[in-house]
Amino acid sequence: MVGVPYSFTLTVRDTPGTAQEWAALRRAWLMRLSRGPAGRAAIPSSEPSALDAPEQPLQLLAFHWVTEWQKRGTPHTHGALVWSRALTTAERGWVRRSWMEVARPYRATWAAQDLSETLSAGAWARYVAKHSARSAGHYQRSQMPPGWKASGRLWGASREGWPRRSERYSVDAGGGYQYRRLVRSWRIADARKERDPETRRRRISSARQMLKAPEGWAGRVRGVSEWVPEAATIEMLRWLSEVGYDVQYCDDDTPAGGDDDAEEEAEFVQGSDSGGGPESGDEAGTAGVVGARNRVWLLGDAVRRPAMQH
Repeated sequence: MVGVPYSFTLTVRDTPGTAQEWAALRRAWLMRLSRGPAGRAAIPSSEPSALDAPEQPLQLLAFHWVTEWQKRGTPHTHGALVWSRALTTAERGWVRRSWMEVARPYRATWAAQDLSETLSAGAWARYVAKHSARSAGHYQRSQMPPGWKASGRLWGASREGWPRRSERYSVDAGGGYQYRRLVRSWRIADARKERDPETRRRRISSARQMLKAPEGWAGRVRGVSEWVPEAATIEMLRWLSEVGYDVQYCDDDTPAGGDDDAEEEAEFVQGSDSGGGPESGDEAGTAGVVGARNRVWLLGDAVRRPAMQH
């Protein structure tokens, strides 16, 4: 990814009256950021000031945001901003101050806003996958503010600035079930690497429950929406193919709903003759499995097509 990524959290104390009001705040804030700071940003005296302004102009290259509900019903937004260079302390203050100014009628406070440069593309992909996997009954999906008739858009992204490479694979029904179990095993193993004991416990518990549903029967058909590193995903697909499941690479002409035509151009996922795997990429991964007829479609946002043989 080109640019310097930052993660952010935006909150308000008072709940906007409608989804349209909330969306207007977000649009106004992003418009300010796209225009750049008009001058040296004013920041609270409690924040350290930056005295040196870089000569390189500041440009917002990309953004992505996700809206969730707090337990009290008030919306808040998490997101990612990608800038052309690292922000100075004053520019960080300008980003937060810009939100406080547009959200002043809803009593946004300085301390409740967050901007961090610790974000990586992989960390954000994992967060988005976790958000998309939440059911409609999750409180951050279901507790719409009182009086709102609709939630409005719950996520959005800039058209430019993000990697656009995507791949699709088709797996037979049996392979789809086995893939779900592989992802669960990977999640448990990854959670065990967590250093913090309490976080490790929560992650392991969540991973073990990922294929279960309150209705019981729904767990047997529940799709997978998880971020998995690219190298791990490719190895899972190769293993499924090696043990006999039908795994096919789908080109751009393959219909999203499936195609049973024997003439469909698709390729088996197999290892190369040399035995070498694809180069691993920490910031790439897959994020979803959906059912289609008697097959399962694996949708990858950034999966490198592996070496194949016919």
